[in-house]
Amino acid sequence: MSKYKLDEKIKSCFVSMGMVKEIERYIIRKAKEATGESDDQIKKDFKVIIYDSIGEHELSTLEDYHREKFPNDTKKISIKYDSWGSDNLSIRITFSNKYIWSNLAVEVGGENAKEQALGIKAEIENAINENKNINYIFHGKFNFIMFGVFCASSSVIVLSTSLKQIDLVFVASVLVFVTSLIYYMLEMFVPYCEIETKRNTSLNIGVQWALKGLASVFIFGVIAVYLRKIIFGI
Repeated sequence: MSKYKLDEKIKSCFVSMGMVKEIERYIIRKAKEATGESDDQIKKDFKVIIYDSIGEHELSTLEDYHREKFPNDTKKISIKYDSWGSDNLSIRITFSNKYIWSNLAVEVGGENAKEQALGIKAEIENAINENKNINYIFHGKFNFIMFGVFCASSSVIVLSTSLKQIDLVFVASVLVFVTSLIYYMLEMFVPYCEIETKRNTSLNIGVQWALKGLASVFIFGVIAVYLRKIIFGI
């Protein structure tokens, strides 16, 4: 029997109750097609786990969860289906506020295992892409890029100060330094996967304003310094 496994990071997204239910319905439908199991058996093999600050809430289906939004202290949501029959099928998705824990794992056994696994991955990613956001810029490799920018701008500021040279490069470096510093401050408040809670909805509005303000300060600051250099020569 052939078998195919994949395990990949998912894109940062807004995790709404509706999206999780949509993915749940797809997995259950796919499980029926792939395994031929009864509804009762599929319910036994399927579960949604909501992790909060003190524990975890396990459900056989999110349809039984009578809330419009997830609890404010929700840290992570996992969707799991595991069936180990003749044509085994395993699907595990985790949406977390941390990049490192946010992933999709699929394992399929039987004929055309690779094609089936890639098809499942594509369907789930379609649902995620409809809710994707830009929170990834505060996580993963972007952290290392901004750290490099932070160190480079710091070095230029220190060197320019020691040489008593205040020019366009110095001012631009200060702007970059401040921007990267604010970036790390915002990182503490911006989750990789933003789970739909009342608190996150309010926080998201504040973060969006902060991002727009940060971009405006940086862009107009650079333009102002450049125009000053052209007009006044200083």
